[in-house]
Amino acid sequence: MTERRRRKEWNGIERPDGTRIRWSAGEGERPILLVPGFGGDGDCWGTAFPRQLSSRGIAPVVFDPRGLGGSTLGSSRSSIALFAEDAAAVAEAAGVPLAVLGWSMGASVAAELALARPELVSELVLCCGSADHQRVAGKRPDLFRAIFDRNAPLGEPAAALTEALLPASGKWSPAFRRAFRETLEASFAAHGEGV
Repeated sequence: MTERRRRKEWNGIERPDGTRIRWSAGEGERPILLVPGFGGDGDCWGTAFPRQLSSRGIAPVVFDPRGLGGSTLGSSRSSIALFAEDAAAVAEAAGVPLAVLGWSMGASVAAELALARPELVSELVLCCGSADHQRVAGKRPDLFRAIFDRNAPLGEPAAALTEALLPASGKWSPAFRRAFRETLEASFAAHGEGV
């Protein structure tokens, strides 16, 4: 358990299939649910972003999606709709309606949440998402093969996601790309079954 996790007060929600979802709410008057992307848990937002939100009166609500961080995997087969149901349970526990921000795959989860349970969502922010992941993956099968291969060594999907999100042709420093990939690999190693 990291020092950051020890300092944060975590709550838990029991889901119908036995999954336990871990979540936490920061300080602020207006709550915003932060929905992480593929393989990300509640700590993927770091400390600076939630602190900046709190300094502006916005209460960041973070959670560990099923199978990641302190949440259990449960017995249900993962899907965007199921992740949205889990996010809805966190939103209800945190107090609704609230704003929802989804990043990458979390944008799909946030959109599904807003469509399925509009009464829970006051504002919706979608960052770096895709309306059709299958189409995007179909355009670059060489890149996404490692992400979909459950037997691929963890370094392969981490390298593929790094290339997809921070292409070598971009203006990213090699040190930043390396740190990003190492962070993904560590997260994937810690949450292999959930990922």
